[in-house]
Amino acid sequence: MARTGIDGLAEELSRAREAVRPRSAADARALELLADVLAGRAGRAVAAAWEARRFEAPCERADLLLAALRAEARAGGPGHPLWPGLGAAAPQAGALGAAALEAVLARPGDRLEDALAHRSAREDDPARAVAWRWPAALAGAGARPVALAELGSVAGLGLVTDDLAAAWTFADGGRVPVVEGLRAVGRLGLDPAPLDPGRDEDAEWLRACVPSGDGAAQGRLDAAIAAFRAARPRPDAPVLTPVALASAPERLALLSATEPGALVIAWQALLRPRLGREARAELGAGMRAWLATHRPGSAVWLELERAPGARALGPGRAALLTAHLRAPDGALRSIRLARCALEPTVLAPEPGAAEALAALLAAPAAGAVAAAQP
Repeated sequence: MARTGIDGLAEELSRAREAVRPRSAADARALELLADVLAGRAGRAVAAAWEARRFEAPCERADLLLAALRAEARAGGPGHPLWPGLGAAAPQAGALGAAALEAVLARPGDRLEDALAHRSAREDDPARAVAWRWPAALAGAGARPVALAELGSVAGLGLVTDDLAAAWTFADGGRVPVVEGLRAVGRLGLDPAPLDPGRDEDAEWLRACVPSGDGAAQGRLDAAIAAFRAARPRPDAPVLTPVALASAPERLALLSATEPGALVIAWQALLRPRLGREARAELGAGMRAWLATHRPGSAVWLELERAPGARALGPGRAALLTAHLRAPDGALRSIRLARCALEPTVLAPEPGAAEALAALLAAPAAGAVAAAQP
């Protein structure tokens, strides 16, 4: 259900606090204090900034509040009242106080007001790119041309992770095989409002979207921003395209037509929470229709999304990686590949799934079976 203003925000702050607690005690403390702080003048100021906005995702407003406050603390430096709790590399939850939060929010400066009114808090963790790098390796993508597209691309950082060191392991300690030396004929990021990591302002906002004190995630982000900027002069540099996500399958069809000999890998990571129910259904139907136009082994759609019953599964298995593609008989197949954390560094693979995907993604032979043609 779409939300406006600060109606129902207290409940949202509580849910967001439980979600962020394992990663940042300081952020959890800030969300706890905000429940009371926003009951007064600060709440009226935030409601005014959100007067013309509609929020779809369950904790979107709470995440935006935290990111905007982190951005303020980082920009203000050590002299800012929120710096010790939300800006420092080693934040101190005990340094946060209601008075400081009230003072910052009740009279927001131009930067904070603009962030609340126009920004969105979406963490672009490069670790999520395992959603395509592992399946790409299973498809033998190092030896065949690949057209790569990310649906809901926050800033396109996952499109350049093959320039970074691989950091994923299986639950048994083994190394996850990921594609190296990608022969990319295109890297496309599709999103209604993608950020540009080449702009210092957008890069700093991306840093503010990382939970306070999560140095590992911040390190991954900084490395990916540097890789994105370094890739700019290359022929296969990422192209970030503003597009309504419901129209993404049409844009992918153009990509497929432009690169008919390439394996097209379309992937998404934690996109569903950003979409309403109708938008999710429309995108899913469009992607299945897009897959149906391809020969078996020539296209795959990968989803890294929150698993059903994620809370009961535990934080290390809260996300599910699923591949959708066309089988030799022409039918559409879905394969559950692995479970992992929402910030995946360790994968728990489903037995036999990798082998099944590798077989289906084998490079299609010339003159494929006629029955499998669209």
